[in-house]
Amino acid sequence: MVNLHEVTTVEGVSSLADEWGHVLSESSDRCLFLTHDWISLWWKHFGTGRQLRVIAVRESGKLVAILPLMSFRTPVFRPVSWFKVRALQTIGDYHSNRVDLICPDLQPRYLELIWERLLQLPGWYFLRIYPLLESSQTCTALRQLAEGRGLQAMFIPSQSSPYINTSLGWDKFVSGISREYRRKGRRAERDVAQEACTYRVVRGGSQLDEELDKVFAVDAKGWAGREGTGISSTAELRAFYRELAHLGARKGWLSLALVEIKGELAAYQFNFNYNRKIYNLKVAYDPRFRRSSPGHVASWFGISNAFEPGAGIDEWDFLGDQDPYKLEWTQTIRSHVKVCIYRPNSLYARFLYWLDAAPAEWVRHRVRRSR
Repeated sequence: MVNLHEVTTVEGVSSLADEWGHVLSESSDRCLFLTHDWISLWWKHFGTGRQLRVIAVRESGKLVAILPLMSFRTPVFRPVSWFKVRALQTIGDYHSNRVDLICPDLQPRYLELIWERLLQLPGWYFLRIYPLLESSQTCTALRQLAEGRGLQAMFIPSQSSPYINTSLGWDKFVSGISREYRRKGRRAERDVAQEACTYRVVRGGSQLDEELDKVFAVDAKGWAGREGTGISSTAELRAFYRELAHLGARKGWLSLALVEIKGELAAYQFNFNYNRKIYNLKVAYDPRFRRSSPGHVASWFGISNAFEPGAGIDEWDFLGDQDPYKLEWTQTIRSHVKVCIYRPNSLYARFLYWLDAAPAEWVRHRVRRSR
C-alpha cells in the first residue's frame, strides 16, 4: 500500500534524516544538493517567509520517494517585482545547482499520487521544479503527467553545466584543451615550483574561520561580489557558506583551494568532494592579481589532482551555466530545465501561464520570421 505524508516542520524533516540518506544513496542522481544536510542548512538560513511542504511517499511503510518542496510568494513578472503569487517550488535557489524528486525507482503512480496530494493544498497557482536535469527520469515522468492530464506546463531550457569525466585520463584530457590553457597550466606549475605563488587546500582545522574571512574579502572584489550574487554579498550568504564550510569539514567533504601571491590570497575555489565528484561551488579572484591568472592556477591544480590515481574522483562538475572559461576546459555539458506546471481549473493560474508563455511564444515567432 502506498501512502503520502506531508512534512511541514523542521522537526519533521530532521526525523527523516536516516531514511532520507538511505533513499538518496539508492537513487541514480546522488547529488550534493539533494542531501538532507544541504537542504536542512539551506532552510535554516533562507527559509524565513517560506513554508515547508516536503512530500514523503511510503510503500508498505518503507520510504520510497521524497519531493522537497516549499510554498511562498514569488515574483512572476520581472518588470513588476511587487506582483507576487503563491507557488510551490523545490527547496533551494541559485546556490542550489540541481533539484530532483529523490526516488530510486520512480513509479508513475508515485507521481500521480503526489500530484493529487498537491491539488489538495490550497492557495498555490503553479509548481516550479528548477533546475532539473533534462535527462532525468523525473523530467520524463513530469512530461508524461502533464500530457496525460492535459495540464498547462512549460519545460524551459535552463542552465547547461559543463563537467569533466576523469576516466579520460590526464594526458588525453590535457591534449583536448586549448594551447593557451596548456601554456597557462605549465606556467602555473612553474610559478608554484619557483614559489612565485602557492596552492594549498584547506579541509578544516582551527584556522578555518580565519581562512574564510580572507575568502569573503576576495569574493567581494570579484564580479559576483560586485553584482551581489557572491558568497560574501549579504550577511545571510556569509553565514550560510561559513556554516557550510564547517559542515563540509566535519563530513570530510570540504576542499577549499587557495592560491596566494606574496602572502595575500589571490584566488579561491570553494569545492566539495561528495560521492566521488568535485562540486566547484564558488570561485573568485582578486583583480589586482589578474595578470598572474590565479584562477587558472586554482583550476589547473584542482583538476589535475582529481585525475591523480587513488584520488577517488570520477568527475569535476563546474555547475552553473556554460560560461566561456568553463568551455575552455570541457565541451561536455548537462542540460537542465525549469519546469512549471500550472494548477488546473483556475482562471488565475491560466492567466499566470499566459504571462509566462506569451513572451516565449513571441521569441519563437520572431525567430521564425527572421529565417
